[in-house]
Amino acid sequence: RDTSEGVRVDVMGLKPGTYTLTVTTKSGTFTQSGIEVNEQDRSGYAHYNYTNGVGAYNDDGTLKQDAVVLYVTKDTAKTVTMTVKTDTNKTTKCVGIQSIIDALQKGKETRPVDIRIIGTVTKNDLDKISSSSEGLQVKGKNAYSDMKLTIEGVGSDACIKDFGILVRNAANVEIRNLSVLNFMDDGISIDTSNCNIWVHNLDIYYGQAGSDSDQKKGDGSIDVKKSQYCTISYNHFFDSGKCGLVDATPADSGYSDYLTYHHNWF
Repeated sequence: RDTSEGVRVDVMGLKPGTYTLTVTTKSGTFTQSGIEVNEQDRSGYAHYNYTNGVGAYNDDGTLKQDAVVLYVTKDTAKTVTMTVKTDTNKTTKCVGIQSIIDALQKGKETRPVDIRIIGTVTKNDLDKISSSSEGLQVKGKNAYSDMKLTIEGVGSDACIKDFGILVRNAANVEIRNLSVLNFMDDGISIDTSNCNIWVHNLDIYYGQAGSDSDQKKGDGSIDVKKSQYCTISYNHFFDSGKCGLVDATPADSGYSDYLTYHHNWF
């Protein structure tokens, strides 16, 4: 898009390689060659023995076949639409980003979904929240439900503010390239019966004050509870006293294991 400082272009879903990009705007045509696209670091348990690609992307960085891409801004979070398969012979037109994710919980939609956030999206911008404690909720129908879902920021300034993301009963979910500001309880909560969850390249700042003495700047930045095969990588943690809880009560059945933390900055 045209900005006061020039033209900004975000190209997503490319295989690693060297590219030449030509862009035509009202100001003219511009060509930039020698653009290097590097491979994402897919080491860690989220990808262990899992070759289909976590989330809406293949392992080569391209979108999976038939993937639905939804662009979300502060102005479209309430109005973005998707027709979701909600029963064997039924589709439902869903409006608003949380309503769309809720419809995926029916477990009938087989297409991958890529939610791309542009700019800053606040809690007040959302159509609703389905987790009263965390904010945006990604929940499968049953334990370890295959979601094929990516939630990602576009460019270097994508941000969610005043809420976090809860993942529950889900498999095959990727969250990446976002700043998380002033979250409610946890920034990212991977809580109960999840697997193959990849959380990477986030900047997580402080949260809202809780009732306990150790929750003055929120509870947890990225918490993992009773979940398996997760990778937490290339994240930056700022100004929060509690960054990475793994199970509050690990003696319980179904405790978390097969977790990888790498290249995080605290």
